[in-house]
Amino acid sequence: MEKSNSNVCRIMKKYLILIISVITIAGLLFLTKYLIGKKLEISYVTSQEHTPEDLAAEGLLNEFDWFIIRSEEQRGNIEKKGYVVPSVDFSNNFLIISRYKMSKLYRKPGCDECLGVPDGRAIYDKKNSDENRYYFYLMPTILLSQGVP
Repeated sequence: MEKSNSNVCRIMKKYLILIISVITIAGLLFLTKYLIGKKLEISYVTSQEHTPEDLAAEGLLNEFDWFIIRSEEQRGNIEKKGYVVPSVDFSNNFLIISRYKMSKLYRKPGCDECLGVPDGRAIYDKKNSDENRYYFYLMPTILLSQGVP
């Protein structure tokens, strides 16, 4: 009888560990998919040193941590503010300009009620970012709201 109770206890412990593991994995999947969002592929392009002109420009990286450049016209307007922006084919990719190095970008679930597009969430590598530089990344042609810093 004693061996039988011991075996039952071991089996119950194994099932309990299995149940806790399944709940933990399901919780992590829920958090990732419904709270953090879908991870988007980004790739580093280059960085540039700040100039006195871009540091004095209104808005842009003086107001936001990052934003998306979606067209040649927008690229030209940003260059007029003193930024050096690499050329890309905007029909294939959008370009992110960021105050900090970015390690990940997520598209949050749902849409921003005012803008009608999903919010983007950037994960930065601030420790390895140079405050005298700004960074460029290619991203898919997906509209995102950058929100406020």
